[in-house]
Amino acid sequence: MLSRSQLEGAPGLAFETWDTATMAVPFVRRASARAETNTSFWWPRFTGKERDAESGNDYFGARYYSSSMGRFLSPDWSAKMMPVPYARMDNPQTLNLYAYLRNNPLAGVDADGHCPPDGPCDKVKVTIDQPKPEMKTNEKSASGPVSGPGVQTTVTITENGKPVSGATVKESPKSTDNITGEPVKAPAGTATTSSQGTFKDNVIAPMTNTPVTTPEQKAQLTSASLDAPYSHTVENTFSFTTSSGAACQATFSETLQNVNPDTMKFNDTNSNGVNFTYTHTDPVVSPQPQN
Repeated sequence: MLSRSQLEGAPGLAFETWDTATMAVPFVRRASARAETNTSFWWPRFTGKERDAESGNDYFGARYYSSSMGRFLSPDWSAKMMPVPYARMDNPQTLNLYAYLRNNPLAGVDADGHCPPDGPCDKVKVTIDQPKPEMKTNEKSASGPVSGPGVQTTVTITENGKPVSGATVKESPKSTDNITGEPVKAPAGTATTSSQGTFKDNVIAPMTNTPVTTPEQKAQLTSASLDAPYSHTVENTFSFTTSSGAACQATFSETLQNVNPDTMKFNDTNSNGVNFTYTHTDPVVSPQPQN
């Protein structure tokens, strides 16, 4: 049986190997024939692109790619004048003009050295409003009724600017707080979007699982929430399928807290009688991972 080194010495044979410099996308290495040493290009290599024999860089048409650095050697450009070529403000990775496939080289192949075409979820947008916190009582949860400062947000899903209606949304939250410091993964919940592409989502910083049945108990709970520093953060993922059949997910985090993290002082009490604020990151939409 011939050894691999003997096989690699035979002209025209191709081998699938990994770019060990970047541990990224496989490239095709062809055994070089002696005649190739007299040309400026070798056989096609990284995703079928020509590799320059002198520099070792791969020619993609629009620009050169360096597999040793895992990036393009020049910024992306477009024939049409624009501030940042092919950029989308809701996807920070498109602002990196040197990255390969929006810094996700396993997602596919760059055909010509330009930013890849839109993926199935690139036209999908998820927005969340920012309501004012109030004292919530006896809200349903996996452990029974829960009470504490919270909000009911309105989540809106659109595709190509149009509402995604009738979609089943699966929620996968994981919460942490400054009291226990331990992450708690809650059971996944589901919701269905309305004709406007919206659904409601409750976010609560739990203070008690004991049912609150009287105005006096609610007032006591509100008073207690003003005096103890409390921060509750939820890392969340919404998974859904759009009207066009795109299986997407939106990941974000949201926080309820009664202390300003910059000044470490208690927040002022709002018109609902609580001193908590609610903030969230912008949801990042991407295709659901394949099993």
